[in-house]
Amino acid sequence: VLVGVPLGSIAAFKRGTIVDDIIIVFSTCGIAIPSFVICTILMYVLSLKLGLLPTHGIAEWRSYILPVVTLAAGGSAQLMRLTRTTMLEAIRQDFMRTAKAKGCTPACMVWKHALKNALLPVLTVMGTSFGSILGGAVICETVFAIPGLGNYILTAIRSKDIPVVMSSTVFLSAFFCLVMVVVDILYAVIDPRIREKVVK
Repeated sequence: VLVGVPLGSIAAFKRGTIVDDIIIVFSTCGIAIPSFVICTILMYVLSLKLGLLPTHGIAEWRSYILPVVTLAAGGSAQLMRLTRTTMLEAIRQDFMRTAKAKGCTPACMVWKHALKNALLPVLTVMGTSFGSILGGAVICETVFAIPGLGNYILTAIRSKDIPVVMSSTVFLSAFFCLVMVVVDILYAVIDPRIREKVVK
């Protein structure tokens, strides 16, 4: 979210420039390349060749960089493209011309007016992509040898420990449902029209 939404907004506002082209190429690569390929490339370049980051475990703060980048790459790329599309639609609306006529700065027009109206589809994708991040954590924890819930589930599957697999699946499903409830609440926070319908 911290990478995809701002870059998507910048790409929409700089539409047709070299900045927009670079962001589109980056987002396309992030969507097209699977997470296990990204983590392998990052480990080879940053850990084995350059020696900047550790390859496994979570002994220090640097150990979190590779797993987090691996899990966030696909989601941020998807949010980039969606934010760019919804922002382009919002920029063409009448209220943007009104804001410009009233003397709003370009930054105010983008972050205060356009982004707020373009966030609802982005919020939906944020909630649903959370499930893919939970699934990707299993692969990520296995590759980076992190003792987490995903690695625990994978070990239980291999050893045919059915109660652990079932309880972990129910826990992750309940957690995903909770995230979707939070997303629905955020709809009402962002869009006053939805808030008025809820109050009525």
